[in-house]
Amino acid sequence: MGFAKTRQRRTDAPAAVRPGKRARLGGVRVRVLAAAIAAIVVAGAIIVALSLRNPDDGSVRLVGFPKEETGTASFSGAFPAGEDARLANPLGIDAFGGRIYVAESDAQQVRVFRENGARVAAIRIPPASGVPTAYPADIAVIDDGRVAVVDTAGSRVVVMSTDPKADSRILSTLGSADPRTAPRKPTAVEVSGDDVIVADGADGRLKVYGLDGKYARTLPVKMRPRLTFAGGMLFVDGTLFVTDPNAGRLAVISYPKGTLERFFPHRMLLPRGLASAGSEWFFVTDTFGRAVRILGRDGDAIGAIDPNVAAAPSGGEILSRPMDCAWVADVSRLYVTDAGTGQVQVFNVRLE
Repeated sequence: MGFAKTRQRRTDAPAAVRPGKRARLGGVRVRVLAAAIAAIVVAGAIIVALSLRNPDDGSVRLVGFPKEETGTASFSGAFPAGEDARLANPLGIDAFGGRIYVAESDAQQVRVFRENGARVAAIRIPPASGVPTAYPADIAVIDDGRVAVVDTAGSRVVVMSTDPKADSRILSTLGSADPRTAPRKPTAVEVSGDDVIVADGADGRLKVYGLDGKYARTLPVKMRPRLTFAGGMLFVDGTLFVTDPNAGRLAVISYPKGTLERFFPHRMLLPRGLASAGSEWFFVTDTFGRAVRILGRDGDAIGAIDPNVAAAPSGGEILSRPMDCAWVADVSRLYVTDAGTGQVQVFNVRLE
């Protein structure tokens, strides 16, 4: 799928002429005419290329389902595209208010795009004190002015301002008032109202903070084996969903009570990020499986988005190393960070 440049071919040929004579059509030499047509073809190809990608803002043209396509998913497009520099190890992703937020880990920043891939902003993450660099691994958008960021290099979670004119981009650091309550090895973050929930791999617990950074409580849930690395978290209708990559499972936790309800029955190779379309459809990136698993509300496998289901345009690569995903309901599209290609890959999904 995707777009293919079409080459125009001449089907007319000049009539035979005597040796030593140059053919003319209407007083115009054939060579001159051929050169003019070739120039038009090249110009047309350039116009087509520019129609797929705007070189000024990086936007791309996302396509819908092909008419003959009857499957659950199809490839819609990817960004950055063309000659634009690829993202430096994109990991976490979230969508809010027509914007796509991406944790560009190796670049120490959160990139902000429009849904068509147009560049909006870059939120630089200042390194923690005594640490040479920042490493944003997961994000959760709070509102159009704030985003919570897991900085694994600094062993912290910060609430950042998305306003480039703000005096200080860091609004709060969770648990900084008392180091005993601060997360020591945060791996994932999610927001529910005024609660910021953090998965702390140091003790395998899920901790709750206020937007001002103050520690509130630790959820009583305990898993066996212990949750040493939460790949992603998602809050849906009073329930917290947490991926456990080491055990290949997805935990379902009541909230705010904080008790383990169950595990989804479908096991995966390495589940990381997750998203949902309401409470009926769940999308889980399976990094080692090179797929996005589609699960029902009971955890049963419904389908998958993988290189066999959603083919890339010629020469492209689909889901080389999928890390996280975000659902945009208005257009029924799933946005997936691919650390292998350095892009955000976009898929149309039918919810039936």
